[in-house]
Parts: sequence; structure tokens; C-alpha cells
Amino acid sequence: MPVTSGYDTTTNTYDVHAKANVLMQTYLNQHHQGFTSFTSTASTVDRAKCLSVGVQLCKALVDVAAQSNQQNNGVGSLTTTLVCCELSQLLVQGMLPNDSLLYQIPHFTTAIVEQCHQQTVTDDEGNTSPVDSVLDILDMVRVPPTCATDVCPVYRTQIG
Repeated sequence: MPVTSGYDTTTNTYDVHAKANVLMQTYLNQHHQGFTSFTSTASTVDRAKCLSVGVQLCKALVDVAAQSNQQNNGVGSLTTTLVCCELSQLLVQGMLPNDSLLYQIPHFTTAIVEQCHQQTVTDDEGNTSPVDSVLDILDMVRVPPTCATDVCPVYRTQIG
């Protein structure tokens, strides 16, 4: 099915579903596009309303899936409940499912996330792995503290 702009030429209006989809996609892709908000105040207000309703709908989905799970004695709906919870969390955090967990950290841009993925961290058992989670950043800050300040200039002033 071809993707359309949602513009109806007979009424000279845009489809609200298409507009809501575009607003949600711009919010979820903000890390990849290099922008954090629209230039238009009206679009920013529309996006905030759309996100508010989207999060409420996701919470309702979680409630319905969990209730269904209880009625079926825990059979068949746990996966659905967990997927709804993950969707709700991703909407609140403004992330896509395949985004790096490092985007959860304030001021982390795509460049900083890429630098973090090139670094390695050693855990308590002595195993080394690439930095790909918030806990790995905490390990970098703990031992040695200079690793995190080299990767993230924002934390250079806060840690050092």
C-alpha cells in the first residue's frame, strides 16, 4: 500500500491519523534527525497532545492485556502485556525499539553514543564488553573515572 501524505484534495484538509503518525514519528526519531522540536508552536502543541493521548492509550492497553492475563490464569497474554509495557515506556522516553539504551541519558547525542560503542568496559568478573547500557556508563565512571569524561564532554564538568 503506498504511503500518502493524508491530504484530502476535496476538503483541503489533512487526515488527523496521518498527522498524528507524523508527529509521533518525529518525536521517536528525534535522536536520529538532529532536532528536538518543531519550529512551529502549533506543531509543538499538537505533538504534546498526541503524545499525551498515546501514552494514555498504551496504559489502557497494558491494563486490558493484564486483565485478560488474569482471566485466562496467566496463559497466553503475558507476552502481549510485556509488549504493551515496552511500547508505553518507549513512548515516554521517546525512543524506538532498536535505539541504543544510551539515549536515555540526558545530553547524549548520536556522536556520543557512537563513541561509547567504541569504548569497552570491564565488569566485576573481569570480562570486557562494549559500552551499550546505562550501567556500563556507571562502570566507566567508577573505574577509572577518566574514561567517561573522555567519551562524554557534558559529564567532564560534572564528574571532574
